[in-house]
Amino acid sequence: SELSEINNLLRVTGIGPSNAKKMVSNNITLKKLTEDTDQYWDTLNHHQKIGIKYFKDFEKKIPRIEIKSIENKISKLLKKIDSKLNMYVCGSYRRQKTESGDIDVLITHEDIVNMSDLENNSILSEIIDFLTDKKILVDHLTVNGNTKYMGVCKFTPKSYGRRIDIRFIPNESIGCALLYFTGSGEFNVNMRSYASKKGYKINEYNLLRNVGTKYIPVKISSEKDIFDKLSLEYVEPKNRLPTVKFD
Repeated sequence: SELSEINNLLRVTGIGPSNAKKMVSNNITLKKLTEDTDQYWDTLNHHQKIGIKYFKDFEKKIPRIEIKSIENKISKLLKKIDSKLNMYVCGSYRRQKTESGDIDVLITHEDIVNMSDLENNSILSEIIDFLTDKKILVDHLTVNGNTKYMGVCKFTPKSYGRRIDIRFIPNESIGCALLYFTGSGEFNVNMRSYASKKGYKINEYNLLRNVGTKYIPVKISSEKDIFDKLSLEYVEPKNRLPTVKFD
């Protein structure tokens, strides 16, 4: 049916609902895209081309042990660039899941404290270039951001291509960023709505407190700090389930 063809196309990284509808109305299906790629190549944007190129790879879950190996490899390489760089793998990996759909990485630099420090440097592009030289990053979805990178990584040349997102964040935001990018999504929504009842806002960079007509940032040095400021008990990443309710 038309709906199932649309849903099939949505499995491809870079194809959204409106693209998928348009493709189906032009009689383009997932089967055609994956089996007769050359014929449709020029109709695809860069993101979709990567999605088709690695379609079978991206459909496969990433075992925890492989993410662990990639984490070790990248963190060693980062220390070669600059010993003050630190990395954290978030998402379902940090929630102790046995497998993940993609790899979410946060990177900080000890001297890059706030957003304005971050906007004036090109460390992320240096990191991306270096990891590309080392054949860890094999294809890019985005280029030239100084805070955000999306692409494809491989542990070894023979490994599957894996989706990786790298965020470069100011050091003072590490607590909020860890909370935000670890998830689960529903846990975050529940915690944010609890925070807003208490007169706070949480985003990926800050905890903000309502004072009269405006919100001001609250100094946070760790993830646990956020829970403390909201008078909540700290929830370990592996327990951050959709069912956790705050009241």
